[in-house]
Amino acid sequence: MKPVVKFNNVSKRYSLFKKKSDQLLDIFSVKKSRKSFSALSNISFEVYEGEVIGVIGTNGSGKSTLSNLLAQVAPPTTGDVQIQGEPTLVAISAGLNNHLSGLENIELKCLMHGLNKKEIAEVTPAIIDFADIGEFIHQPIKNYSSGMKSRLGFAISVHINPDILVVDEALSVGDSTFHQKCVDKFSEFKEQGKTIFFISHSLSQVKTITDRIIWMNYGSIEMFDDKDKVAKEYNEFIKWFNQLSKKEQKEYKNSKLKQQMSQQAFESDPVQRTQKNKKSSLMTFAQIAALLLFFIMSTLLMFIDRPVDALIGNTTSAINEKSEPVIEGEEESVREQSIYEEGYIVSKEVKVYSDTELTKEVDQLPFTTEVFVEKKIGEQYLISYKSSNGYVSEETVETSTPNFEQQVSLENFTTVFPNAFATSYEYFFAFMNADYDEVKSTFNGLTDERENEIGQTVLVYDSENMAFKFNEEGVSEEIEVNNIDVNDSSIEDLISSAVLSSKDESLHYLQTNKHNVLLNLNQEKLTFSLK
Repeated sequence: MKPVVKFNNVSKRYSLFKKKSDQLLDIFSVKKSRKSFSALSNISFEVYEGEVIGVIGTNGSGKSTLSNLLAQVAPPTTGDVQIQGEPTLVAISAGLNNHLSGLENIELKCLMHGLNKKEIAEVTPAIIDFADIGEFIHQPIKNYSSGMKSRLGFAISVHINPDILVVDEALSVGDSTFHQKCVDKFSEFKEQGKTIFFISHSLSQVKTITDRIIWMNYGSIEMFDDKDKVAKEYNEFIKWFNQLSKKEQKEYKNSKLKQQMSQQAFESDPVQRTQKNKKSSLMTFAQIAALLLFFIMSTLLMFIDRPVDALIGNTTSAINEKSEPVIEGEEESVREQSIYEEGYIVSKEVKVYSDTELTKEVDQLPFTTEVFVEKKIGEQYLISYKSSNGYVSEETVETSTPNFEQQVSLENFTTVFPNAFATSYEYFFAFMNADYDEVKSTFNGLTDERENEIGQTVLVYDSENMAFKFNEEGVSEEIEVNNIDVNDSSIEDLISSAVLSSKDESLHYLQTNKHNVLLNLNQEKLTFSLK
């Protein structure tokens, strides 16, 4: 059987520049000497028609880079990628225009995939029905939650009849009902002989859906085999890694990252270059720079009424302007260091700034928000998140790899629940994912109804020490349990089972098989949300 996807010694490298000006100069440079980062290194594999392939790995292992190559969003640096058929990428917000409505995005994305107006009109009702986001289909995408974006993106992708479906973490934000719809669609595609790549942090999800698993580890394929074999080895690796001390974990990660970093020099060896070649390169560069400057000045002067006067005036201003003195050693005091690692916010509410001095606030990120750390500048990190970027304090981000497979049982929380909640907690949890009217009509003793700072509708029941929180669609997505017993002996066990903890150890993120759990010791509360 001929493979539908074949990678042969494929590598993907990214050039690293300290400043944007360095990137521009590199275009004209004769000797292109620069650092590069190998996101993927000499990977090879074959996948056949009708297979569902899982891709797992820790943060920074190359999963998203692989998904971009599979979807043909980015080309490889070296190697050969052969894909038989039309691939499509499903990721949160992938290919969606924030300024257009959901309906307009359906038309835009379908047009990009080659559908004509008639075909788009035929498939649009099915997409709207599958996404199930109600009247929000007429609202701009920028007003959507991450779950709604994922729903719409997935719905569009599965209805444009792709041959190869690449799903990159797009199901991590959906509720259980939507997740089941997606799994059913995977089964339907598999029966039709379509190929699916499912990329996720969640090994349990990957095992449920896939036939074989690719385990990525710092740009290389660690293992590609039957899902049970790979899952066993991956769990052993995660267990081994988490037994290491913080220092040992950092040393391991740094050693792997060092292998991915390289200094590229595209010309002769530096030792063998003669002084003549150096002078020649410098002269060539100077000539190109002078020509470029002359071209820019000529273009600008074309749009000025009195170019000679303007040129003389600007020259005089430049002479009279007093330049700011440079203090020796000041530049070296602020060092830049490339990081290129995924990380997580480990403070309750972290302010994001547009400048390295942290004076111009542009956003706030809550605890557990996933970010990508690009570089360290002094004591600050430059991070990327949700199509934005900014600067945060280094101490607010954790770059070590959390153990997302670590879980606790719901019963482990019962001893810290307040008595009023503990006696009927299973009944209360049965109303997660229920609609607003059902919850409000079922429970008596409503104490308060309000909208919180992120737009959730909150129903508070003080007698039960709980509150239900509803999303934009009127579905209960969180249960908040108040007045928990933070002095109970089992609190220490819960803290030790946390996937992620804040720096001040007041916030802890845990997982059950069905829930994401936030333990807030200062406010003495637990917040449960469905995975």
